Amino acid sequence: MKIGWMIAGLLAGTLMVSCTKNGGGAGPATNEVMSSGYSSLKDGEFSDSDFSPWMSKADQQVVYDGRADGTYFAYVEGRNNGGFHQYRHVLKKFDASANKEWGVFWGLTTEEFYQIDLKMQKRGFTRAYLQVFEDATGKSYHQGVWLLPAK
Repeated sequence: MKIGWMIAGLLAGTLMVSCTKNGGGAGPATNEVMSSGYSSLKDGEFSDSDFSPWMSKADQQVVYDGRADGTYFAYVEGRNNGGFHQYRHVLKKFDASANKEWGVFWGLTTEEFYQIDLKMQKRGFTRAYLQVFEDATGKSYHQGVWLLPAK
């Protein structure tokens, strides 16, 4: 179930999705070297087989919209591939005993990321993962997953 508090004013041209419990540059999980970017992913957290294929931002949204109830994007990363932004994700079952809600974003500019991260943290969410890649012009794009711990 999608939550009605989507941060519409911040999302012009970006993606924000959040779900309740019902509902990039290559990271360390690959053999590729990330030439410029950041990933909070630790070695061994996910294997290559956990990741979807690389896809466009729109294709990833279509996959997100069609995912099975009770699943979520546990990790999202992006990359600049010859000027084309590509994204991939890890789809997992949502553990409602540990977290009440989750949120996932990809393709955010630095300013959009700041605004969303701040709002999510003020709502009690913790940032579970962050990944950043730079395009050929040096502009950064952020991907993140936030979780709202069960209390």
